[in-house]
Amino acid sequence: MNRPRLPSNLLLRLLLSAGALLLPVAVGAEPGQWAKVNGHRMYYLRAGSGSPVLLLHGGGDSGEHAFANQIGALIDAGHEVIAPDQVGQGRTPGVPGPLSYGAMMQDTAALLRRLRIDSVDLVGFSDGGILGLMLAIRYPELVNRLVVSGVNISPAGLPQDHLEALQAESDAAAEAPEETGAKLRELWLHAPTEQDLSPALLATIRQPVLLMAGDHDLIRLDHTIDVYRALPNAQLFVVPDTGHGTFDSRPNLVNPVLLGFLARA
Repeated sequence: MNRPRLPSNLLLRLLLSAGALLLPVAVGAEPGQWAKVNGHRMYYLRAGSGSPVLLLHGGGDSGEHAFANQIGALIDAGHEVIAPDQVGQGRTPGVPGPLSYGAMMQDTAALLRRLRIDSVDLVGFSDGGILGLMLAIRYPELVNRLVVSGVNISPAGLPQDHLEALQAESDAAAEAPEETGAKLRELWLHAPTEQDLSPALLATIRQPVLLMAGDHDLIRLDHTIDVYRALPNAQLFVVPDTGHGTFDSRPNLVNPVLLGFLARA
């Protein structure tokens, strides 16, 4: 994977606040595997044994990094972990054209089919949570339970000042539209669309959902509550004294709740 040009300080702060890295992965440190999905290569970590848990990272991050504080705990609890890197992120190379939640969701479904995994419990952070909800709507047979944190179902879930800052960065960097940072900006400014996610679509999710957010999350709390109310079978866990990075910054609070939710019959 080519090293991307680092974004400006403002965008970098926004990306880091959302758990995104956009940093190169160390060459030679590849404990995972590769699969071909929808015409391109996709990197994924697969470790442990037992009931499978799919981990979906936030924008610009990687599966191994985003859930570094959960992977060992899940394996110790008797789970098999599958943690893919989405296109253009982590170790997975980019492809021409914009990023879309729909395409990343289809890549994720294709990976599960490639691995011959019939169904999983799903844990998604930020963009990964969006993908998880979309997967549960369009491929309900693949998803048993969901744990999602820091998700929005439209750009309006982000504070207006963040949207304005992203737009300013997008305008300033229009000369490099194929870089991952530029693609992520465009994704966050314009998606999820109503065709991706909506209250009506959320209402079709029958699987149990644990919806998490930090009490100082990047996603507006009222938006998170709207998502919770739209889900027919959901629990809400607002992590105290916490920003967007619930899995990374609060494993002492998050992991017992996560493992307890996955252990329920």
